[in-house]
Amino acid sequence: MPAPIAVEKVAEKVSVAPQPTIRVRAIVGGQNRQGKIAVKPKMTVGQALAAMGISLAAIDRTTPDASALVRDGQVVRVTRIKAQLQTRRTPIAFELRYKPTTVLRAGDKQTLEPGKAGSFEITERVWTRDGTVTKRDFVSQRIARAPQHKIVALGVNSHLLPNNVRPHRRYARALSYRGGTPRDRMLAPANPNTFAPVKSLSVVATGYSAGPAGGAIGNWTATGVRCTYGAVAVDPRVIPLGSKLYIEGYGYGFACDTGGAIKGNRIDLAFNSPSAAFRHGRRRMKVWILGR
Repeated sequence: MPAPIAVEKVAEKVSVAPQPTIRVRAIVGGQNRQGKIAVKPKMTVGQALAAMGISLAAIDRTTPDASALVRDGQVVRVTRIKAQLQTRRTPIAFELRYKPTTVLRAGDKQTLEPGKAGSFEITERVWTRDGTVTKRDFVSQRIARAPQHKIVALGVNSHLLPNNVRPHRRYARALSYRGGTPRDRMLAPANPNTFAPVKSLSVVATGYSAGPAGGAIGNWTATGVRCTYGAVAVDPRVIPLGSKLYIEGYGYGFACDTGGAIKGNRIDLAFNSPSAAFRHGRRRMKVWILGR
């Protein structure tokens, strides 16, 4: 019977063939990584990268494709693609609002609220390629902070205050080319009692006053409203009768009068005395038509 030691010597002579290896160079995010990996039958690029410790996300891209067969000396470029939800804020400008009031003297103005900008919060899906943003997809939007209006009080005589003007029968017949009759505008709800500047006009403005010193002008306007500071004569084809106005350098105005010489971009501003109307004279001014 052969000795056991002879069997051990035979076993020592059995050897395993070395596994073939290949070299692969990977470019990931602009950086080179080289590896020498043991190759398997029908080994793919994706498997070779995994053997090098490089993981791929589902939306990452490789050149050549991860499913292609790998070969020795191959250069593989890995493009990292990410999609993340991001939020950003954009400002919302505050609006300017005018508030007619009898607390102030006609022609005076006072800032009641300074105004504060708000902001939108916008959510986007941001796509990046190797850290560089390539695309933004809108997801949602909400108001993160509501803006606060800037409110400026304008002094006005009580009979010209929007809530106090009594629609005269002449209002229903008064010339108006848009927005309904002046009577319709005056009967519209006045709450909240603030008005936004919606349209501006550059006009030539003259001054006038009621009474004998004002020539043939009486104490009443063409629409039956008493003629005092704040009454404005307009061309109804340009500024509809019944419009609330803000005239820079004059204050709150109410389009309630007409005149034979008031044509096109011309207005007449009522003053409480002939001397004040004379001092105003003839000027080019900016008029804002106020609306809700």
